[in-house]
Amino acid sequence: MSSLDSMTSQERKDLPKRRNPLYKVWYNMTYRCAGNDKRVSEWYYDRGIEVCDRWTSYELFLDDMNDSWSKGLWLDRINPDEGYSPENCRWASPSLQQINRKVRKTNPTNHKGIFRRSENGKYRTGIMIEDQWVWLGTFESLSDAIGVRTKAQEDYYVDIR
Repeated sequence: MSSLDSMTSQERKDLPKRRNPLYKVWYNMTYRCAGNDKRVSEWYYDRGIEVCDRWTSYELFLDDMNDSWSKGLWLDRINPDEGYSPENCRWASPSLQQINRKVRKTNPTNHKGIFRRSENGKYRTGIMIEDQWVWLGTFESLSDAIGVRTKAQEDYYVDIR
């Protein structure tokens, strides 16, 4: 007996959409906002980030977003404090998403891309470029690290927005 034989008729009917890469994007978006996963609930569900009523339907999400998608782009909320909707979402490169990301609560520097090294107390800074960290250096002062990171953002992200 094949795995197809053990599927319900609805599961067999849903196979083509599940093979579409946008199905995984849609599924992950709805899963993050449902509050079922405590690892991510503080970033979505606990902050009131929701999926608009229209996008609870995969087919309507696809109608709105399929034509503008291409491989390598990720679903991005333009305003990270608002939910998922056609008005607040776009496809973005990893670099653009990095610009839009909030500072994590676990980052004591309160600055994106700047980390305090526990072994020596110095500040390490980097910038995300196309899904890869580019480390810019380690600095004695937070203000030096901020200055280098700000300059790198201006240089690398100038054409992204």
